Amino acid sequence: MILDTAVYADGRRIAHETLEEAFRGRREPNTFAAVAVHEPNEEEIDSIAGELGLSKPRVENAIRRPPRATIQSHENLLIIWLASVRYADPEEGAGIGWICVLLGEGLLVALSFGEGVKELENVRQNIESEPERPWESPWHVLGEILDEAFDNYDTADENLDGDVSQAEREIFDGSAIASRRVHALTRVVIEMHEAIEPFSEALDRFLDDSDHEVREDLSQARRRARRVGEKLEGFQNLLSSLLNVNLAMVGQKISAWGAILIVPTLIAGIFGMNFEGVWLKHHPYGFELMLVFMVAIGTLLYYWFKRSGWL
Repeated sequence: MILDTAVYADGRRIAHETLEEAFRGRREPNTFAAVAVHEPNEEEIDSIAGELGLSKPRVENAIRRPPRATIQSHENLLIIWLASVRYADPEEGAGIGWICVLLGEGLLVALSFGEGVKELENVRQNIESEPERPWESPWHVLGEILDEAFDNYDTADENLDGDVSQAEREIFDGSAIASRRVHALTRVVIEMHEAIEPFSEALDRFLDDSDHEVREDLSQARRRARRVGEKLEGFQNLLSSLLNVNLAMVGQKISAWGAILIVPTLIAGIFGMNFEGVWLKHHPYGFELMLVFMVAIGTLLYYWFKRSGWL
């Protein structure tokens, strides 16, 4: 599905109806084309391959999603794979889609898969809402795509921050669902970290070998990628600590209940032994008194552990 087809002439956007019109328009001086397609079909791949001067199998291989975000360079073609991440609830998990950007001479092709379509739609709307803003090269459009993706990373981080804080309160309040929430959040953070962190590493390597102009254009993206990665690592460390705290608190409760139950168990065991001389064994109210004694000791132990914070 075609999301956007535009030519930028002298920094000004000119919208077109089809891929072919945009590709023809970019042949004018001081122009470049930027097109966006969601989950391209065979015909659209043919058109893109022809404009890039590559065979269809070569393009199909380039847009076959890798196992992780990456930046690769093949001759005059730069291939960028970027994760699209959304998060709202730990039970639902993180929604992860993908964006593939093919950057050639005077041409940017952005392909979205799954959730990634929302970023590209927002980028088109943002560009259309600023008609006076100059767009001098495909790198500027790429920067807009990265900014949109990072905005969603930041939103996901903010939602995670609130949920992690809530989980922290539940852990120390002794909530029964706290452990399940922490496990769910840990899964979300790991999924997001695996999707985002490889791009940060790939961007660092790419910019280290790039010219000054490209580094200037993408310097903000580099800083934002690092900041998101640092936040996710912080969440991982905090959630790991909360799991350890929760295990310690559960261990305390198990130990406390074990101590409470062991006393009446020992008394009952001794009282039931088959030999003479057991205290109260032949008393007319011996059984009832022994029950009262066991309940009293269990109650005292319960309140003692409760006051000490073990229960």
